[in-house]
Amino acid sequence: MDSDDDKGQLDWLHLLPEDGLSRFRYLWHPKQTFDPSVLEAPAVRAVTHLIVHGPQSAAILPACLSLPRLETLEVSLDDCDEAADWDVGAGLAPHLRRFVLRVYFCRCPVAIALFTAFAPQLVSFHLHALFHVLVPYHEWEQALMAHGTHLQHLILSGDTSWQNIGSPFLDGFVERAPSLEHIRCMQGTLTGAFFGRLPSSLKTFEYATNEGVSGAAEEMILSFLPGLRSRQYYGSVQTIRIIVPAGSPYREHRELEEACDEVGIRFEHVQDELYAPAQYLSAEAVIRSSANQHGLRTGFKVLTNPPPPPPPPPLPPPLPPS
Repeated sequence: MDSDDDKGQLDWLHLLPEDGLSRFRYLWHPKQTFDPSVLEAPAVRAVTHLIVHGPQSAAILPACLSLPRLETLEVSLDDCDEAADWDVGAGLAPHLRRFVLRVYFCRCPVAIALFTAFAPQLVSFHLHALFHVLVPYHEWEQALMAHGTHLQHLILSGDTSWQNIGSPFLDGFVERAPSLEHIRCMQGTLTGAFFGRLPSSLKTFEYATNEGVSGAAEEMILSFLPGLRSRQYYGSVQTIRIIVPAGSPYREHRELEEACDEVGIRFEHVQDELYAPAQYLSAEAVIRSSANQHGLRTGFKVLTNPPPPPPPPPLPPPLPPS
């Protein structure tokens, strides 16, 4: 919503049946146009998946967390009151399991406080941030190591290079994450030691980069693959996915694709629209960014190695002769 005049246009929400929505996306700007009555509509209070984009305050955020059935939450922090006394206790959303947090041009301390508060009950966490601008990457390394090693899904996106600003903390993270099934890494977050420490639970490995896997990174992944055949490393990985920003040119990784095929691993080269700040995404793109039943999967466009098309429907039987 952009003005006070828009608030009355949402009165129809209160006419929806309580079971009329499963997911709700609420955008507002500026801060004073946030209308708490929108989240009090019976159908909205019953949703399990909430996506919110707008200036945050110590009053607005608790209202977004107060939906009693909330299981999946997507929040963007790009304009927030950094000096506010934030109350983000986990009791506000006791059923929250999947959390997508987008942090842009703010040092808002509530970002790490939110993750720390809800981490014990989460199975999936997706942090999308501009780490090179204002986001405290070292604090996030510490928070993830201290509170995130029980996660089944950990996705890091935003800046596609951690190099020169952070440390390869994921080497130690995966060693302490026995339930991890899905991880997305960025350049600089891991070394070759990472692959020898993967838990047996890991099924999907994703590598996010600006244009494609560099020669050194590709060699690092290639050196890991033969170990799967000999069981030198844990052999549960089913998918390796290279992720580039939407609109990036396709870069062929034939050697990597063939090596994956030899050991029975699915290889994908995809575009991810979440590299764009959320406020510039279309409604359709944001909806595609939402979680599915397998965890926090973003709006991928597969550029290579697509699944086979479904078989055509059977032909009808011939008509009897007239």
